[in-house]
Amino acid sequence: MLTAIQRLQMAAQVSTLMDQQKDAKPMERISIAIQINDLMTQLGYGQSALNSDDRSTEKEPEKEQPATPAPEKPQVPQIVTDFLVGKYTSSTKDAFIAALRGVKEYVGTFLSFQDAKDKSQEWLEQSGYLLTSA
Repeated sequence: MLTAIQRLQMAAQVSTLMDQQKDAKPMERISIAIQINDLMTQLGYGQSALNSDDRSTEKEPEKEQPATPAPEKPQVPQIVTDFLVGKYTSSTKDAFIAALRGVKEYVGTFLSFQDAKDKSQEWLEQSGYLLTSA
């Protein structure tokens, strides 16, 4: 274990080496970096200091973290709800196309492609654009 004076002396050495490292040539920087690393390890910084230290190696018990709230489910947009209940199946061509454009970004999220296809089929039948066999 290091005394307080030893720690202060070593910290001063680290500071001096860091100042020298600024103006050193590349190869000298490597040597200085190794010396700094060795001093920092002796001072108790770094992974090797933790492994070779006489301190207890027991890990602190992990504190239970508060339960994170479940992410809220995104609310279904009103246009999707209206589209699925058939609000647009008896509307005009322009209104139905506007509704289709409005729900296209939600296909795969709030409604399936089959849902959009079925409602389009219903609109075509109700609007007289599609002949149904009886």
